[in-house]
Amino acid sequence: MTLGEKIKYYREIQKIGQEHLAALSHISVSAIRKYESGERIPKESQIEKIAYALHISPISLQDIHFDSFLELLPYLYEISKQGGIYFTGDKGSDGKYTEESLSIRFTDPEYMSFFKDWADKKDECDKIRSAADELSDPTTKELMRGRVRDIENEIESTLVSGRIIDNIYSESEIPANYPSKHIKETTPPLKEYSDFVGVLNTLARTSIKFECYGIFERIWEPQAIFTFEAESLDKEKLSSYAEDAYAKFLFYFDEIKKYKVTTEAFAFQQGLTQYYRYIIKDRVLATALGTIQKIAEADFESFNDEERNAFETEIEHELSKYDIPINYGGK
Repeated sequence: MTLGEKIKYYREIQKIGQEHLAALSHISVSAIRKYESGERIPKESQIEKIAYALHISPISLQDIHFDSFLELLPYLYEISKQGGIYFTGDKGSDGKYTEESLSIRFTDPEYMSFFKDWADKKDECDKIRSAADELSDPTTKELMRGRVRDIENEIESTLVSGRIIDNIYSESEIPANYPSKHIKETTPPLKEYSDFVGVLNTLARTSIKFECYGIFERIWEPQAIFTFEAESLDKEKLSSYAEDAYAKFLFYFDEIKKYKVTTEAFAFQQGLTQYYRYIIKDRVLATALGTIQKIAEADFESFNDEERNAFETEIEHELSKYDIPINYGGK
C-alpha cells in the first residue's frame, strides 16, 4: 500500500470520515483528500498528527525501507530477547550450526500461522506470474498481474489489520467491582505478529499511545478505561493527562444530568446517549468533548420550539461529520 492508501485504510476500518479525521488531526480536509489520493505527500509532522488521531504508531503509515539485510537484524535480536526465536539446522563436528542448513523460527504460533498463509499466497503469486509471462495476449496478461497485486494487497491488509486496536476491554470482561477509573500501564506488545511482520522497526522503538473507552452499563453512568504504552516516557505526566481527560468527561456528563427535568428533554438526551456510545467507543473523546459541552450548557427549559429545532439541527450537523446515526428518543 502507498502512504495515502494506508491513511485511507486505517480511517475506513475505524469508520471515520475524511472531515472527521481532519478535525481530529487539525489538518484541512483538502489536505487529507490529497494525501489519500497520492496527489501530495505529507511531511513527517503531518504523518504524526494523522497517526495519533487514528491511535496508531506513525511508523504504521510509513513505508519500510531497508538498504541492507543488516538493518533487519536488530529487530530480530529484540524479539529473540523476548524468547520468540529459536534456530534449527545441522551441526558440524565442532558442534556448531552450519550456515547452509541454519534456519530461524518463531515460537509464537501466530507468527507461524501468518508465515504459512504468506508462503501459500507467495507460491500462488509465483505460479500466476510464471503463467502470465508465457502468454502473448496483453489483456489476459494484465488481468493475471492484477490478480497478483490483489493477493499482495490481501497480505498487506493482514499485516496492518492487527495493529489498529490493542487491549480492548469488552463489557463482558469488566469485573463486577470495576472501579470508576482505571489506568493501566503495559509494555509494547512485542508478541503481536502483525507488529513484527508489518512494521519491523516498531519493535525496537518506544510505543506511545493514549486511548479511552467509554463503557455504558446504564444511561448516565459513564465509566472509562485508559491504557497507555510507554518505555521511555514521563509516565506521571501521561497519567495526569489521562486523569484530566477523564475529569472533563465526568464533568460534562454531570452537567448534562442536570437537564433531565422534562420527559421531552430526557427523551432528547436519551437519543443523544446513542451518540455518546458511538463516539466514545470509537476512541475520539477529544473531539466529542466540544459537542458534549455544548449540549451540557444548553438551557433546555428555556427553549421555545424554534430554538429547540435550531439546536437539534446544529447538533445533527455536527454528528453528520462522524457518520453516526442519531435518534432523539424516538422522535
